[in-house]
Amino acid sequence: MIRPAHTLPLAVVLAVLAATLLPLATGCGVPDAIQRSQQLQLAAMEQYRDEMQVYHEKATAQLAAEKHAQLDAALAASLGQAADADGRVTVADALEKTAKRLALEEAFRAEVARLDGQFGQRQEAIGRAIDLARDTLDLAASYGRLWAIVTNLFVRDAEARQRLADYETERSPTDAGSRN
Repeated sequence: MIRPAHTLPLAVVLAVLAATLLPLATGCGVPDAIQRSQQLQLAAMEQYRDEMQVYHEKATAQLAAEKHAQLDAALAASLGQAADADGRVTVADALEKTAKRLALEEAFRAEVARLDGQFGQRQEAIGRAIDLARDTLDLAASYGRLWAIVTNLFVRDAEARQRLADYETERSPTDAGSRN
């Protein structure tokens, strides 16, 4: 089954987002292991994007060089066949053969441009997935900071209540009665 180019990165992002939101929904901070896993996934997506860019550039350059060599060889062979016994080619034949070669080269360039467009769309989808993963990591980090603040407030509140209770316990009933 062929999937659209945007499906795989979107699935990865949704998995990362779900892994982040699950701990949030259960009322605890994002564990370091999940954040580290998300960071590794982000790094892998960035590495994949960069490696694909380098591969695409190399493959395109190699394909263009091979195609130009093939077209040049085909033109030379075609001109050789069109030559008379003295090895001369009429101007009309030379122009016709060269025009065919140029048309084939233009068709090749159009196909490369189409493939470049498709590759660009894939790279954009991967870029969006990377941006979403970064945003998810930022959200997880912000949630972690918020969780630490809320936890600290609850701890301080509990400590303050305990101190108040200790203070009230330390006061004797006679001290409380003598002030009235």
